[in-house]
Amino acid sequence: QRLKDSLREGDTLARISGDEFTLLAPDIDGIDAASIICRKIQSVFEQPFQIHGQTVRVTFSIGYAVYPHHGQTREMLLKNSDLAMYRIKGKGRNGYCCFTEEMNKTHSYHFDIENSLHRAIENNELKLFYQPQLDLSTHKVVGVEALVRWEHPVRGLLYPGEFIPVAEQTKLICTIGSWVLEQACRDAVRLADAGYSDLKMAINVSAQQLELGHFDREFLNTLGKFPLDPTRLEIEITESSLMQDMDKSMRILTTLATHDVRIAVDDFGTGYSSLSYLQTLPIHTLKIDRSFVKNIVPGGEGQNTIITAILAIAKGLDLNFIAEGVENSFQDAYLREAGCLQVQGFHYSQPIAFNKLLAFLEQWNPQRNSVNSKFSPIPGYDSSKS
Repeated sequence: QRLKDSLREGDTLARISGDEFTLLAPDIDGIDAASIICRKIQSVFEQPFQIHGQTVRVTFSIGYAVYPHHGQTREMLLKNSDLAMYRIKGKGRNGYCCFTEEMNKTHSYHFDIENSLHRAIENNELKLFYQPQLDLSTHKVVGVEALVRWEHPVRGLLYPGEFIPVAEQTKLICTIGSWVLEQACRDAVRLADAGYSDLKMAINVSAQQLELGHFDREFLNTLGKFPLDPTRLEIEITESSLMQDMDKSMRILTTLATHDVRIAVDDFGTGYSSLSYLQTLPIHTLKIDRSFVKNIVPGGEGQNTIITAILAIAKGLDLNFIAEGVENSFQDAYLREAGCLQVQGFHYSQPIAFNKLLAFLEQWNPQRNSVNSKFSPIPGYDSSKS
């Protein structure tokens, strides 16, 4: 009723689903006038409702399209206003947004990626690349992180940021996650056969995989297909994923830890960093987010106290600690001096295909070489595509 009262005579309001409305506003003077209507609707709902003594606030995400700028048929105007609405929802909701042609391009890209993803696994288009994790005190490669890439038949090699968001929105991330787990286990066996049986294999797990509730069973069933020591596998989960359902996270991770699978908190320091969950959950490793490592620059010592603090937390709780995103020798030296001895980043190696990983290990891993004086970064990488 409040919404109806805010409209002009001649405007038509229709409820098309539980919380979704369509407004037809004729005789407006262009895009700016449509924006004024949106602002008016937002202002009307700044005042909360009082229902049975409770204060209830209502917000609107509004997308709008204007004839003839954004479409010349009602179907096109509805489609384009819908795209604009989802854009504002993606930016945090409670706002309004005008349709632009760029949204059409984004929608077309999203649609193409979604359709192609369904075929990617069947067509063997997904590939795993591996980024070495190194121990600075021994100059050993102690593990690798499995990172998925997509060899798209038309668009070429796609990095995770170009298709994982679509996979998450369409629930395909669980299917991709299952493929990654099985392929990583298969490659871990190949590493053992090549003489690297003590290397840790780190595998990223999404929040949606945890939400399924049976991820622990799926993981252990997959692991059971391969002659692998469970201690060689480490799953990486972001803080935000852990905290979405703490009870479920506790149950799943406890089951995996009981079977000797290692647990790492990825992007540590960017989410719900809390000593309570670090003590409660069966965690083995903290991976400090690359944003903190990026701040390690000459003359910026005062900005690095958070790294020192997280290191102290990890040591106090007897947790392993990895700094990711190391890109230069200054960061390497700083972390070494601070006591962070496990690292990964483009300073040492970009993520590489399995055959190149074997070559990297043969050159630098002391298991296969008696001489190993220093690390040699692999040339030719583009740090903007990590």
